[in-house]
Amino acid sequence: MSTHGRRVPVGRAGRLRLRCNLATAQRGADLLERKLRLLLDREHVQRRAAEDAGSVWREELAAADTWLLRGVLLGGERALAQAVPVDRACIDVEWAALMGVRHPAAVAWTAPVRSPAEQMPPHTSQLPCWISTCLASAFSAPRPTLTVSMPSV
Repeated sequence: MSTHGRRVPVGRAGRLRLRCNLATAQRGADLLERKLRLLLDREHVQRRAAEDAGSVWREELAAADTWLLRGVLLGGERALAQAVPVDRACIDVEWAALMGVRHPAAVAWTAPVRSPAEQMPPHTSQLPCWISTCLASAFSAPRPTLTVSMPSV
């Protein structure tokens, strides 16, 4: 910060002004340290949750790959593509703020729903159900992994 044009008065008035500036700077530094501590704690919690979710995801992905292979062997790739529901899965992310920093607070996943009018190719009647079950278990496995609620501070 430049001192050009802002000279500190001599004597008690100058000392009082400097003390006031120093107190303001110390309060700002304390606030920044508190913010850093809170954010680092939150980062550690989220990093652990992400690692747990990653391991659950890899396990469920292996199971889904097994079912995918079974479906392709039973009905072929074309039948597998026809077995996909018209609707898509939906993921909603809720955002929150901690000390002015926005972060994802919770994630909600909705599986696609097959209407009764949609026809299933032969040999694949259970495949979308298996895939949906694998995805549902991946997204709802241990609760803190993918659905994380964070208190506001």
